[in-house]
Amino acid sequence: IDARPSNSATGDLPEGVGWSSYTGGVLEALEEIPSGGQKWFMKLDIKAAFWNLEYDSSFETMRLFGCVVCDRNGKNPRYFLHRRLVMGWRHSSSWWSYSLQRLLSYVFGVDSEERKRIIVYIDDVLCYGYSPEETLALFNVILEVL
Repeated sequence: IDARPSNSATGDLPEGVGWSSYTGGVLEALEEIPSGGQKWFMKLDIKAAFWNLEYDSSFETMRLFGCVVCDRNGKNPRYFLHRRLVMGWRHSSSWWSYSLQRLLSYVFGVDSEERKRIIVYIDDVLCYGYSPEETLALFNVILEVL
């Protein structure tokens, strides 16, 4: 799907509601790891991440993620609805990151020690622990959730 037409018709995300915290840069993500002490890491790259996020099927939601295409005379409209997050849409990274972080916060708790040891960067998940066993246990829970 070529998302350029929908990108040109899509406005910026609202300022001041925290969207930037879901799509920070790589360095910002890595700065979440405390320095000092021995750590063990495991990384997961979620295959076809955006396609894993299916929209709510209510009319209110579906009308936000569709488009109308007419013939050259502006007649015979055809309607297309996306049922899943589209790769290439300008806000896909934000929506995906937001959804994944909300899911992980729901499972582990927003301020839990486990949640703090999970770093999300778009479709990559990095977790760390202070022993191989601790890291593997956390990683296995993440796999189970996804």
